Amino acid sequence: MSLQPPNLLSPNGNEVFTQRQINISWENVSESVSSHPKSYEIFFTDDFVNFEKTNWVQIAVVNDNESSFLWDIPFSIKGNNCRVAIRTRDFRGDRSKLSVSANDFEIESKMLKSPSVFSPSSGKTYFSYIPFILDHSALLGTASQRSFYRIYYSSKSLDIDWTIVTQDLPVGSEVFYWDVRGFASSTDYSFKVELVEGENVSNPVIIDNIKINSFTFFVFDTVPPKGDMSIEGPEFTNQRDIVINVSAFDLTTDIKSIIIKQADDTFDNITTEGAEQGLDTSDQQSLTWQITGEDGAKYIQAYLKDFGNNIFPLTSEKKYFRKLYSDNNEEITAIEVNNNNGDVWFGVGPKLYKNGSLIETFDNQITSLAFFRDVLYIGLKTDSDKGILKRIINNNITTVDEFTENESIINRMVGYNSKLYLGFENGDLYLFNGTSISSVSNLGNSIINLSTDNAVLYIFLQGVLKFVIYDETTFTDVNVD
Repeated sequence: MSLQPPNLLSPNGNEVFTQRQINISWENVSESVSSHPKSYEIFFTDDFVNFEKTNWVQIAVVNDNESSFLWDIPFSIKGNNCRVAIRTRDFRGDRSKLSVSANDFEIESKMLKSPSVFSPSSGKTYFSYIPFILDHSALLGTASQRSFYRIYYSSKSLDIDWTIVTQDLPVGSEVFYWDVRGFASSTDYSFKVELVEGENVSNPVIIDNIKINSFTFFVFDTVPPKGDMSIEGPEFTNQRDIVINVSAFDLTTDIKSIIIKQADDTFDNITTEGAEQGLDTSDQQSLTWQITGEDGAKYIQAYLKDFGNNIFPLTSEKKYFRKLYSDNNEEITAIEVNNNNGDVWFGVGPKLYKNGSLIETFDNQITSLAFFRDVLYIGLKTDSDKGILKRIINNNITTVDEFTENESIINRMVGYNSKLYLGFENGDLYLFNGTSISSVSNLGNSIINLSTDNAVLYIFLQGVLKFVIYDETTFTDVNVD
């Protein structure tokens, strides 16, 4: 006896399915021929022609003790010539004829639930930003992971047709803040929010009578940028192209541009000034400069400008003029310029020079120089990495203090707010008030540079992507990465 197909109960034709599931049910046909296990093969088509020419797609295989199957309809399927079919298969692989839906049924596009919008609200006024807050929980169980929100805006008075606000927002995303600071003010902005899933789009939620009141604002910036520069390459060179590395930071408005200048002997005699150019300061940037003029000493200086048009000069740590003053190419270990008369003081190892003339040879290496109250202060380093502070008054050199801590080398000194600040290798920060020296704090990392704009003290540390601002009350870390 041939196998008998089950009696298909549903769908049996003329149904319209808008949800993405179909419950396929059938009635088992008992057979007394064999008690061996059987199974049912279920098929589907969205283009039924006739029983012989239809292309059936198998969608499931279930055990013969089942009488229904809940089928999740793929999102790509829709049409009005749909049917299902079922047949029996025994343990030998023999199959019955198909039991097919008596008539076509229809699968419509998915009806998506409209979004639930908490913000913005009709009739409200917004200024710089509009928050879009959506109730994702209202869509639980009705939207797939492919679903997203699409937001439009319009304004009749401004003649703006529906325009997409931003990229698609996935269901479950955080609050989205729309920046409207550059938008024209109006009282008739409207928003349209839709839920989209593949080709299916929900009915929109319309939010009318939104007022955007853009106001003009400005940023007040009076503090110049800060930064550093260095020049790559040897001290002596016959190459006119050099590479200048510049890093910069501006606390308020960011860096706008940079100007490179070149001078012979001093910057009172500028020979070449480069064109102003933009500077990307997200990381250290390398610039190329071509040296001009005759052989001899060359000064390179960079001027940073922020968007408040404040300008700050950077001078390279590598002083190319030292080849005129040092016959054996010794490294200059410290340099300071007297702003009152332009005299250049620098240290080469233990030797102190003034405008190229040897003034004194110390027992220890010079590590830093600074003018404070028109007096030159000299930082020295002992063989045991201890620091000594000396000064010159009326050509007399005296010792101000000797430091006993490990790595108490004075790396930098600068005058700020009627005090001389000293930065040490071990991270100590000291101040000298003209009479006595006192400890301020230890900053953890070696202090490699100190500078001031007369408003605050800037402290640069080794091995960290930050600098520290000190106003004699509070230390503030500023990250530069």
